[in-house]
Amino acid sequence: MVQLAIEGHQGMRASDFEFGLPRPSYTVNTLAALEQAFPDREFLLLIGADNWEKFALWYKGDEILARYGIIVYPRGGEECPELPKGVTWLQAELHDVSSTMVRSMVSAGKNIRGLVPDSVAEFIERNELYK
Repeated sequence: MVQLAIEGHQGMRASDFEFGLPRPSYTVNTLAALEQAFPDREFLLLIGADNWEKFALWYKGDEILARYGIIVYPRGGEECPELPKGVTWLQAELHDVSSTMVRSMVSAGKNIRGLVPDSVAEFIERNELYK
């Protein structure tokens, strides 16, 4: 679905890198594997504000915070909280849509067109996902 969602967007590419890593899939391990595979690149973690609120509970969250920059995308118009060094609150247009919301709408039989690209909505409908 990510591939469908980014079709036609220049400079974007879907990656299945994480699928080749051992389970369980912890973000800290994915970032370390990416860093090892692409040592000439800098990796940042982009998460929603809802995840930032729970970040202290993440597996090795302190290591992520020490080694990688984190960008927090606001979810519901929250005010920027006080953030530690290395964490940036993204000032961006708010798209108040989450995957949880989309899945709930589909399971309730509601229309998701306009919330996701048409190609993604069609894929979900065709494959009867989240019902």
